[in-house]
Amino acid sequence: MRFYIRTFGCTANNGDSKRIEALLEARGGVSVDQWMNADTVVVNTCTVTKRTELNVIRFIKKMQEANKTLILAGCMTAVWPDTLGKKKDFLQIITPRSIDTLPQPAGIDGVIGVVNIAQGCLGDCTYCIVKGARGDLVSAKLDDITSTVRRFVDLGMRELRVTSQDCSAYGRDGGGIDLSDILKAVSSIEGDFKVRVGMMNPDTLLPILDDVILAFKADKIFKFVHIPVQSGSDRVLAMMRRGYTAREFELIVDKFRSAFDDMILSTDFIVGTPYEREEDFEASVELLKRTKPEKVNITRFSPRPGTPAAAMTDIPERVKKDRSRRLTKEYRNLLKGQDKFVGKVFDVIATQRGIRGGVITRDDAYRYILVRDGLEPGEDARVKVTESRAVYLVGEVV
Repeated sequence: MRFYIRTFGCTANNGDSKRIEALLEARGGVSVDQWMNADTVVVNTCTVTKRTELNVIRFIKKMQEANKTLILAGCMTAVWPDTLGKKKDFLQIITPRSIDTLPQPAGIDGVIGVVNIAQGCLGDCTYCIVKGARGDLVSAKLDDITSTVRRFVDLGMRELRVTSQDCSAYGRDGGGIDLSDILKAVSSIEGDFKVRVGMMNPDTLLPILDDVILAFKADKIFKFVHIPVQSGSDRVLAMMRRGYTAREFELIVDKFRSAFDDMILSTDFIVGTPYEREEDFEASVELLKRTKPEKVNITRFSPRPGTPAAAMTDIPERVKKDRSRRLTKEYRNLLKGQDKFVGKVFDVIATQRGIRGGVITRDDAYRYILVRDGLEPGEDARVKVTESRAVYLVGEVV
């Protein structure tokens, strides 16, 4: 069987796809780079937003028209197996929980390994459907995590992506250890690699914040934090059931920035929720200006069936689009600050090939620096920044 895997969604989904790939190869399958050359197409789905869901459905229909045998995996299979509009006897279904029983794979793109440390979350957010797909928090055993890291390092992985639906929730389902313990254990493993820590929600990060910051001081941890705030309005955060205030998010950011002179903050905002008034949106704009995150994901609210927010009166799409444009404009203003890096030299790891050529490299803060030539994934280099683009830098080996 020649198979192709198309992955939608998050880092955890990318890790799941590699586990599916390992399973199919163990059964004699051969992975191919283009769906046109495949007999079977695996679609690892995502349903976090309506737009993503529609993209998934369009791709599935395209594969049907091409008469491909389909295997569906991911969150859509767990939440709405019947709404995919497909005959059950035409497909194989792999749910997120069944993927979690598969062994960890070799890695992605040569030198990047994805280490799933937990499945599910503790949250009960009113807008989110992922909990329905991934379930309650189930943390992996520390020994399983460290053995996976050692295997990845032995295979030559240079970047290890520690991931879950909420990394800072790790261990809250029992076991007596938390994320800081994971990072300390992983950092003590010998080898030439660095760790990128995945998303940490403010409510689960706050109780262990000082320990996590201390663990981040290890040389093997990229100084990159992804902490989704979603809104700058306490009123909206309460209606979202996020479990923290905007000020508490700022406290987390301030503590990280005080600990590290050079770091990257990534955050997420949702605009246009049914409970967002104009003054709530303005609070998000002001929070963005105050915290100055280097990376921002802005999503327009889309109701997810079965969630409490879906039962509320949605606001007009034109209002959502307007707010998204305004917040994006403020973020682009912040990106102008990247010009200060032109001419500077960074020590980097080449981690993967660029979509349009070149190689993507990462410095200690996980800064994205594209190098056109002279490097292969897995190599170390000193790179001088020559250009500043919208969301990344361009450099050359020196």
